[in-house]
Amino acid sequence: MSSRRKWEFELFTHAAPDVCAAVTRAIAREDVPAIASIMYRAFQGTVDDEGMPEEQAARKVNAIIDGKYGPFIAAASRVAIVDGECAAFLLATDYEPYGMPVIAAIAVAPEYRRRRYGRLLLQAATQALATLGYCRCCAMISPGNAASEALFASIGFKEAQPS
Repeated sequence: MSSRRKWEFELFTHAAPDVCAAVTRAIAREDVPAIASIMYRAFQGTVDDEGMPEEQAARKVNAIIDGKYGPFIAAASRVAIVDGECAAFLLATDYEPYGMPVIAAIAVAPEYRRRRYGRLLLQAATQALATLGYCRCCAMISPGNAASEALFASIGFKEAQPS
């Protein structure tokens, strides 16, 4: 008889995938409908809900990509793909009034929340910005958006003091 003991692990049928299950890639124009849908659904009922219809979210995404909020930084703007679906996105621009790049939008589809996809995208974006030679970047977070504050703080963002 063997001295080995049997160990078992109970598998869950709906276990959250590891963050490694996500693949990030550059944003393509074809991603705009999926990104707009995520933006619309992720912001609905939050402090960032401006009451815009989904079509307006698509116009806003296109405006960011088209440089209406400063030059679009494609190298730092990414989507997270999980099982062939766009699960999250991040858009970065070089918005002159801030004097540094800004994370113009970041959102995770409600069904993919709490799986670290936002953090994955934010880390990829900040690494890309550093590689491009930027020393700093910023994000504008609405008061009361505790999830965004926690996300950005988790990688080292700090609230700037008013000047």
